[in-house]
Amino acid sequence: MNERLAATSRGHDTLRRDVAIILSVWTAGILILVLGTVTNANIGFVWPMGQDIDWSLILKQGIGAYAAEQEFSIDHRNPLSGWVYSIASPLILGHIYGFHILRLLTCLFLGLSFYALARQLCRREASYFPVLLGSSIAMWWFWSNHTQVVWLMLFVLALSALIVWSYCIYVDSDRRWGAFYAFSLALWLVALGTYSIQCGAIISVFLIALFRGRSRGLGPAIRDTFPYLLIAVSFAAIWITSARGFFLEDAVSKTTQAHLSVAALFKSIGYFLWHPSFTRVLSSAIEHWSAMTFAAVFGCGILIAYLLKRLTFDETRFAAKSLREGSLWILIVAASLAVPTLFLEATSPIWKPGTRSEMMYAGFVPMAVLGVAALICSFLRRGAATKVLFATAAVLMSIVVLLNVEQNREATAVYRWQTNLAAGLQPLQRATPGALHFLVINSSGRSHIDPGFGARFAQDKLGRIPTRWSAVSLSSESSLRVIENLAAPTGYSGTWTVTIGPNTVYGAMENSHEEVPRETVRVVRFNGVTVEALASVSEADIAGLQARLVH
Repeated sequence: MNERLAATSRGHDTLRRDVAIILSVWTAGILILVLGTVTNANIGFVWPMGQDIDWSLILKQGIGAYAAEQEFSIDHRNPLSGWVYSIASPLILGHIYGFHILRLLTCLFLGLSFYALARQLCRREASYFPVLLGSSIAMWWFWSNHTQVVWLMLFVLALSALIVWSYCIYVDSDRRWGAFYAFSLALWLVALGTYSIQCGAIISVFLIALFRGRSRGLGPAIRDTFPYLLIAVSFAAIWITSARGFFLEDAVSKTTQAHLSVAALFKSIGYFLWHPSFTRVLSSAIEHWSAMTFAAVFGCGILIAYLLKRLTFDETRFAAKSLREGSLWILIVAASLAVPTLFLEATSPIWKPGTRSEMMYAGFVPMAVLGVAALICSFLRRGAATKVLFATAAVLMSIVVLLNVEQNREATAVYRWQTNLAAGLQPLQRATPGALHFLVINSSGRSHIDPGFGARFAQDKLGRIPTRWSAVSLSSESSLRVIENLAAPTGYSGTWTVTIGPNTVYGAMENSHEEVPRETVRVVRFNGVTVEALASVSEADIAGLQARLVH
């Protein structure tokens, strides 16, 4: 009895230490962002951009049922996502950096969730591996664009880890702790309703029931998995009845043409292993960074890996068997969670390879890299295993820091560009009581990229939020178009070029065929720092841009 109590006490001490370590690593990264924001450096927190603004506009008009109805009416998917956003709305709407902070908190939750899963799969031994996994996931802040909406997908990925964790505890207790089984089923329903594509946890549950525990086998696997399947089928039936399609309403006809493409499947698998966004960010870092910056970034990665090793690795309690079992299960769970996304990208004419898979990278990449390394180390001698796992952790942490810093540097540059534009336009807007239509000649050398930027920016930053949110028309509100030398995006071919006439302007509003009076249009030149209002527009002002003058 005394030995059991001592073991329990050691386990609790280890748990508290490990959680404190993961939280400390995450907090160190947050402090760097705080310092960059306070000192106006080229990294720091950023305000909502892109689809973040869509959600901000919805939440500003109403939370709870209203937000849920708006989201479901737009894409007919994920009926619980509006409710989850409503729960997070105090943070999203309460601070200019609230959306960004929300995603970083979700990364911490994701890291702690996968730490708990890895610790249980390792039977609460081999502490170095779960802490490495949790720390690297908590620090994976990279995302290929500047929006924060991926936080919801990461939240559901964390729920998937907790679904498997809860069920694993249930199995490891010889199915005596039924509360964990019930908790796993409850999380399964929430995860399905919030982001339905992330449904691979049921595969992990089936495999754990089939191969783990004393009561393993096909019978227990079918019996334990059936309630998950029943919830999924019931949810799908309710979804089909209440919605008009599984995807965007205007793409339902394409969805019926879905078929398995072997080429798309292999391409999607390749994107899981290495996404083009990695190459883009690495190339950007090489272009913009000095040798000293690279040295500092890789130094940080190596230092984090070293500190984790010093604090958690105990060669006298190497637990190779537990490490082997836990790392193998982590790889199985990683593959299970990836299966639905692979299937979607290999069959859907809408979601092409790489479009959904990158939403899983924060969990999948560390699981795959550290899982393989830990599995190899479990067959090595203690000294060699220590070196291999440390080297892997050092490289992974260095890459994570590099991706984080460069992506944040890019996002911060866009954020500063947008804040300068807002600061220049808001006085012009306040000086006119009615709606204005801004044409911004972009001479800054930086493109805003997102074709819908102007519509979102005008609604959110110029104080003209409509009383009922609409993604269709801005005819009664202020609008903004950025004029630059870019080819027309898909769907904009008839409205991309702005035609400025003596009495009316065509194309002043984002992707709209409506003409507006010339007196409501303000043409300005923006160099990335200051806004200059133009009293008149000449051919030279718009030469080479997507605009033309009609006399």
